[in-house]
Amino acid sequence: EAVVANDSSHYYCPGSIKVGKNSIGEANNKAHGDQTFAQIVENSCNVGFVQVGLELGLERYYKYLNGFGFGRKTGIDLPGEAEGILVPQSRATQLDLATMAMGQANAVTPIQLVTAVSAIANGGKLMKPYLLQEAVDNDGKVLKKNEPQMVRQLVSEETAHKLCLILEGEVTQGTGKNAYIEGYRVGGKTGTAQKIKPGGGYLEGEYISSFIGLAPADDPRLVCLIVVDSPQGYPYYGGTVAAPGAGDERAVAGRKQSERRPGGKCQYSAGARFG
Repeated sequence: EAVVANDSSHYYCPGSIKVGKNSIGEANNKAHGDQTFAQIVENSCNVGFVQVGLELGLERYYKYLNGFGFGRKTGIDLPGEAEGILVPQSRATQLDLATMAMGQANAVTPIQLVTAVSAIANGGKLMKPYLLQEAVDNDGKVLKKNEPQMVRQLVSEETAHKLCLILEGEVTQGTGKNAYIEGYRVGGKTGTAQKIKPGGGYLEGEYISSFIGLAPADDPRLVCLIVVDSPQGYPYYGGTVAAPGAGDERAVAGRKQSERRPGGKCQYSAGARFG
């Protein structure tokens, strides 16, 4: 959308990248070599995401970070919603930008993440999430009813559609292969983030592993988030411990029915969390 990466853009990953005096590397120091943007997503390439983030720049990065609703409450009809924690733009450095671009530094809530990905599923439209569709009394009289409410148009429908197909590639040939379901077009993104240490820094050997998916990728009706807090043992990656939950056909069987529900695009979100 910001014309930083397109279908012809290529990025080179030698296994690590220097940002100032610091070095950011790949898991197991794996070098991915020459890649397109879609391949960066498929490979969950830290170096590639850092390159794209630095090219985007702090101002435009925060424009989209704020636009997608991170750092503020979504307004969902549940008590106790948190705002999440963002690195303040006023003191953000190039190293902060690099780590944010690869999915660290900021703390976001599950509903913020689901809402943001649902915006891509909804053709670039950020929708206000809700749980209660309607409340009726014993006589069937509707006491309260929620209707889909668009907050803002974030990206064009064309860009959103391209992103959905890129996310499908993540599942068919990338780190999200464990979410693949034969005959069902699933797109998604794996995540493996170090847990933040109280007072700053990261906890050794402590991770939040996740997978967020949408389906069907060519016309989404469902967004699903699976989060595993502090997975034990190795491997602990999101593609290994979280993605299989989305690829379980038994779990998806009921979702296929909801996909056929009339009324247009993806309006509801499903989430699961395993501790």
